[in-house]
Amino acid sequence: MRRFKHFLDFEKEANWLKQMAANGYELTGKSWGYRFMKTKPENVNIKIDYRTFKKQADFVDYCTLFEDCGWKHI
Repeated sequence: MRRFKHFLDFEKEANWLKQMAANGYELTGKSWGYRFMKTKPENVNIKIDYRTFKKQADFVDYCTLFEDCGWKHI
């Protein structure tokens, strides 16, 4: 399923994504709109963090750090 929404506030966006997860829609990606997969409803904690990296190695280090803590990068 794809949804097109626009947010100016990261907190509102995170709350909307959390509500979607509670309704049984897991975020699978974001590009031109949000892409969701139907799944079982979950109580998840979602944080928004838009960053750019000059080097691919920096991005890999960033993702590895959070994945080691049990987070999932989308």
